[in-house]
Amino acid sequence: MMRMPETAGALRLALPPAFAPAGQSAGLDSLAAAPRRAALLAEAERLGVLPAVARRLVSDRHPRVREIAARNLWLAREQGRVLKLLADAGVRATAVKGVNLARRLYPDASWREVDDIDLLVDRSDAARACAVLCGSGLTPNHRWTPEALSRQLSRPLFLAPELVFTSPSGAMVELHWDWPGGRSAPLDPFVQPEHYLVYLCRHAAKHFWSSMKWLCDLQLFVSRFGATVDWELFWRVAGENGAETGCAASLELCRRAFGGLPAPGLAQRLSRNARKLVNQAESVISNPAADRPHPVWTQIQLAPWRFRPALVRTWILPQPQDWSRAREQQQPSWQTVRRRFGHLWQRWAFHKIRKLSAKDWGILLEAYFTLIAAECARRLVPARWLLRAAKGRLSSREAGPQAWTLEQLRRIAWLVEAAANRQPVTMRCLTRSIALSWMLARRGVRPALQIGVKNDSGKLQAHAWVEWQGHALQEPVNQAGEYVALDPLAFR
Repeated sequence: MMRMPETAGALRLALPPAFAPAGQSAGLDSLAAAPRRAALLAEAERLGVLPAVARRLVSDRHPRVREIAARNLWLAREQGRVLKLLADAGVRATAVKGVNLARRLYPDASWREVDDIDLLVDRSDAARACAVLCGSGLTPNHRWTPEALSRQLSRPLFLAPELVFTSPSGAMVELHWDWPGGRSAPLDPFVQPEHYLVYLCRHAAKHFWSSMKWLCDLQLFVSRFGATVDWELFWRVAGENGAETGCAASLELCRRAFGGLPAPGLAQRLSRNARKLVNQAESVISNPAADRPHPVWTQIQLAPWRFRPALVRTWILPQPQDWSRAREQQQPSWQTVRRRFGHLWQRWAFHKIRKLSAKDWGILLEAYFTLIAAECARRLVPARWLLRAAKGRLSSREAGPQAWTLEQLRRIAWLVEAAANRQPVTMRCLTRSIALSWMLARRGVRPALQIGVKNDSGKLQAHAWVEWQGHALQEPVNQAGEYVALDPLAFR
């Protein structure tokens, strides 16, 4: 994928020189030139790799580098204090990511920006650890009642549940109990490099790779410890924890970003879904204005099918903190459930969806099952026969008594698109157009199913759309103008 020059330059400088792939250090004099330096530093700040880029361009004199170095020292001191509190209380805790990871992978901790303190405990010790931290002056992000805390601790591990606290000095402390494998994390997580690599890949994927520093961590981890990693064990642990797609996508993004060698077994595990996620992540990295998928939708795409029903159910039902508020306000359970569904409807339902009439809901339901039928036909019937049958069906329909307007037909087309975007599989433009043609034909409308092609940088691309009286019905309506419609005789 084509990247902006500043993005490509920042990625070339994001790793310490000793670990940059061969050829990444060539031509850095042009990047360090004053005219490009400011743009590169701004892009590095956006990507989350400012410390490394600034140190390679202007040494450690940059004010943000000094600020990050001071903050990391402060977080290291706070981390040691919190670990001592837990150890004195008999709670075994392990520091992951953060300062410890930066010290092990980079020349020193100032090469990587750290935001918070991440601690791993055993699930059975999480409630006691929460009590110790609260009793030591740390403030939890929710006022946990015993019932709500029990619900939070019993959440599935593939959801990466956590407890978040803020220290009196302002440091954020996150308490986790989701070490891959279900066992307690060792005091030094590098003792189990396969499990630790799964943990880091899963964390980056959960946040949709919103910061390139996580990919830098993975690249440095593989560079340092790849020779000692048992890759068969790594992929087995990833599969058992429902993280195989996230691990494959994370390592593939590292390969594309830094040009490193692919991890053994990566090519076999790069499914179509994983490649789609990688392409979306590259678009977001290259274009800050690109739309990011919703975090819940990202987790659904990353999770294997056996985990998805539980994931959706856990997200829809009241959250553990909702039960804390219910207990404080003495609300019955049914009212808590009603409030949760009302929140989801107001917060996540699209504005147009909330304004659907009863007739619109009927069309939406019809469109959902019509799309399934059209997708099955597209997969089972040769395309030539399918198009010929669709055109013959449209031409045999007589115009109905109702006078349809362009706005009404585009409303039906929008409902078909809305149903197509909520199918369990990706619906291509041909499937969408055939389904829309069938639905309009049932209403006595005689639309034209069009197939067009265009030349995009030497690559021939095809597109299907539906027209009525010369107007394209699907959104965006101007996209059809970019294609040259094929002669209908080509489908006879």
